[in-house]
Parts: sequence; C-alpha cells; structure tokens
Amino acid sequence: MVVLSACDSKLGENAGNEGLCSLEKAVISTGANSVISSLWKIDDDFTSIFMEEFYSNWTKSSNLNDAFRETQLHFIAGGSPYSSPFYWGAFVLLFN
Repeated sequence: MVVLSACDSKLGENAGNEGLCSLEKAVISTGANSVISSLWKIDDDFTSIFMEEFYSNWTKSSNLNDAFRETQLHFIAGGSPYSSPFYWGAFVLLFN
C-alpha cells in the first residue's frame, strides 16, 4: 500500500488515448496493490489525524478496506468539525 496524503494527489491530466496520467496511476503501474490519495486540497492537521486513526484501525483489523471504512465512519459519527465530508471525503482508497 502507498499513501499519497498530499493535496490533489489523485488528480491527473488527460493524456488522450492513454487516459488519465497521474501520480496514483504511476504508483499502481509499479506494482503497488493499493493507493490512498486525495481528491482536493486538504487540511494538514486533519490529514495527520485521519492517518493516525486509519493506521490504528488497520493494525486492529489487518483488512485495509475495513480499516479505511472504519476511519471514515469514525469521523462521520464523531460530532466534531471533521464530521463534514469536506474533510474525510477527500481520501480515496484504490485497489489494483
């Protein structure tokens, strides 16, 4: 798994017949099984909090998809300012 937690790391450019060229696509083409990336500019403080929660969930379940889902649900149900999809919705998990 590769985590691209920087802003806009899922975005790319249209390369005509080759489709979308992005950092995420390059990482997958090198053999990574999964990538977490972001769709838009994200808050640095929240990114740190999100990743800590994600890695904690991943060590508990050892299932990447479940850990990612539990992390999102944690923030949805948390009742904090981070419950808005503006924060947790930026992150996307892609499996190869």
